[in-house]
Amino acid sequence: MKNKEANKQLTLDILKTVAVLSIIAIIAGALLGVVNYFTQVDEMELLTKKISESGIYQGDGDLSPIEIGDGNKFVYHVFKYENTYVIHCGGDGGYKGEVQILMNITDGKIVNVQKYSSNETYTSKVFAEKFLTPFYNKDLTEVQSFIMVKDKADEDKEISAISGATKSSTAVLNAINNGISWYLSEGGTNE
Repeated sequence: MKNKEANKQLTLDILKTVAVLSIIAIIAGALLGVVNYFTQVDEMELLTKKISESGIYQGDGDLSPIEIGDGNKFVYHVFKYENTYVIHCGGDGGYKGEVQILMNITDGKIVNVQKYSSNETYTSKVFAEKFLTPFYNKDLTEVQSFIMVKDKADEDKEISAISGATKSSTAVLNAINNGISWYLSEGGTNE
């Protein structure tokens, strides 16, 4: 008899425990849902804010997002106003992975590049004007893509790597080339 009552009590204890844990899980799930709803970050809103704050685009009109297609896995978002494109793209090959940039192409020429995100150690060097200026104001239909050289750059297509930050330089160059590739195949040259 005692064994039967003990088993019955054990079964009741197990059912109570399961019920209590189920109620806790339901309450925790509901609370997480509420927190997620109120703290969810809209990626497009964040990107638009970053574009506005970075100064990458200083035109008079409002940029509008456009469809980017599937041609380049490193191009994430593109915004356009008339003959200006702001491209959010990335490039691999960095010491710590991918570097993401915002680049402004106006009238078929790069006019500005800004960092969007990077874990690279030498971002201050690879996003300094000294490194970025050689990319600017060159006809992209003639250049097509840039190449990295370790010595002094002699041609329009050549970019000198930053000593001690070759991998970071390469990641930025790859990001820029990815943006150029999209622009030449999908963007401004097809209008």
